[in-house]
Amino acid sequence: MPYIDVTVQKTGYKDVTHSANHGYDPIPIHRPKFIFFEFVGLRPNIPHWIFFGNKLVTQFVNTSYSEADYTSASGGSVLKEPGDQFTNASAFPSSGSLTYSGPTAASGPVNSDANGVLNGVFYLQSNTNYSWGINTDGHKFMAIDISVPDKTKCKSYGTATFRGFGQYENYYTYTAQEAYQYSAVEQVWQEPAVTTNNTPTSTPNTPNTKNDDGGKDKEMGWYQMDCALTGKTYNYHGDVSFGSHGWHMIKNNGATSLGDGKSGTAKIEQTTQTIAETHTEAKKHKDYGNAENSSSGEGSVLCSLLYKRGYLSKEVWEQDEAFGNLVGADVLNGYHSWALPMAAWIEKESLLSKIWFYAWVLPFTKCWAQHIAHKMDCRNHKDNKIGKLMLTLGIPLCKFIGKFKRKNNEIVSELLI
Repeated sequence: MPYIDVTVQKTGYKDVTHSANHGYDPIPIHRPKFIFFEFVGLRPNIPHWIFFGNKLVTQFVNTSYSEADYTSASGGSVLKEPGDQFTNASAFPSSGSLTYSGPTAASGPVNSDANGVLNGVFYLQSNTNYSWGINTDGHKFMAIDISVPDKTKCKSYGTATFRGFGQYENYYTYTAQEAYQYSAVEQVWQEPAVTTNNTPTSTPNTPNTKNDDGGKDKEMGWYQMDCALTGKTYNYHGDVSFGSHGWHMIKNNGATSLGDGKSGTAKIEQTTQTIAETHTEAKKHKDYGNAENSSSGEGSVLCSLLYKRGYLSKEVWEQDEAFGNLVGADVLNGYHSWALPMAAWIEKESLLSKIWFYAWVLPFTKCWAQHIAHKMDCRNHKDNKIGKLMLTLGIPLCKFIGKFKRKNNEIVSELLI
């Protein structure tokens, strides 16, 4: 077959998501977190108020926690990473996930112990009511024995400075199209090898012994058949190998072998008929002169119709005729199964068939014929993209139809043998 399957490398395109980093920005405010604290040297057993950044935060303190409670907590615990789950709290959070829940004093001071020590955990809140901006100087954390952060008026106090620093990573994601390679199987045109029929011998055709050139080409022969397109009888030279279109036509009496009457020496497989392999032999048949010669074995139907009506040049039509000898029997048989009835219908010249001819058959068949002429003789004929698409789709479709018909015919033939 002129068309073969080949594996080719193709380029495809896909969307790929990327991310781009644009550095870091400082976090403007402290995020919520729990902080352990301890003041020493205070007056023992004295009430103290807690301030952070000069803001009263005693209600955010729980003095039940020891240093060991805090340091032994796991890194993923709520005490170490509260996240945003308590941002609505207005005091030390009350939660079952905390060892000690709620504030030690919701509305008053907390007391130092007998040794003047005051320790516990402070919840640094961050919401619309409580928030502290990050600065280089930090924020003063104070325990004082009066309810205002004024060291000049108190008798006991302790202070510490809390500093924190954080950054946001600035990045964004975007989608871009990228090329990639993949393998695909395509049908491509392969110029067929030129074959010839040698002088026939007295040895008949058999599946294993060819009498032309050792089985290297098709079994070609001459036969006679009526053309549904023109209503005339033609002499054809075409493939008569077992299972071919010509073989079925002769075996089922759709065509007459020009080898009958002792003018042929090669036997048609699984029949009692002989075939004329050469033109010289064919001309000896008694009916040879009663028909016209066809150059392609009726391969062209619609193109012949256009040529007959003057819509195709002889040069283009001849190239299309020659192409008919290159396609396989299944393709040709599948094409004939619908093209011959269509041509016969168009020849009836009904109103509907005229509309169909001028709207579809004429423009698209001309595209087909132009592409075929280019494929057969690219130097003298321009290509046609629509015709190329029709060939790409039409060959596999006709081949499928032809295979289906052949298999059915073979079943019938086996029953008749």
